[in-house]
Amino acid sequence: MPRKPGDRNRDYLGKRQAILDRLHRALTPPAGPPPSLRDLAQAAGVSVPVLKHYFGNRAAIIAAVMAHQGAQGRPYLAHLARADLPFAASIRAAMRFMAEGLFEARVSDIHAFGLAEGTQDGATGRAYLEHLFEPTLQALEARLAAHVARGEMKPVEPRLAALMLLAPLVLGALHQDHLGGDVVRPLDREALVAALVDSFCASHAAAAS
Repeated sequence: MPRKPGDRNRDYLGKRQAILDRLHRALTPPAGPPPSLRDLAQAAGVSVPVLKHYFGNRAAIIAAVMAHQGAQGRPYLAHLARADLPFAASIRAAMRFMAEGLFEARVSDIHAFGLAEGTQDGATGRAYLEHLFEPTLQALEARLAAHVARGEMKPVEPRLAALMLLAPLVLGALHQDHLGGDVVRPLDREALVAALVDSFCASHAAAAS
């Protein structure tokens, strides 16, 4: 009995998802030179023609992996975007949440992968920004914008303020976990978070009325 079109579509999507899962595990953290199309096919457990059938060329494959990683992170970004606490407590909670993700849950592996690939190819770089870095930044922007709207934070540009918080954490995680900084010059993560929170709150909290 022939399969229904919907069954074929589900089968296609299921196989595509399985390939992306295997590629995600193989590519993060990045190790060695950028993988070739043949390397990617081997990591995915399929042939090169099959891999190209599902995704296209190498840049499209890498972009699909980044989109897959971004989709997995959406529930965490939804949590990051919420501003349920008063200003100072909210900033502290957000920074601890991001630091735990970057340093302990190895989200820094995804950023290392995105930067390693994205700095080599413009299209891949845009995919990294679209699916990974910008969604994180925008979630933090939403949290800060809520504090501005409630009058708890000075009326600054949320994007710039979010960059002040996110960039040092990402760089710190890359420094420690991907560039050998844990050997060259170990970093106290808790001290970094505390310093960033204290400085940000001191400069961005709205004046008491």
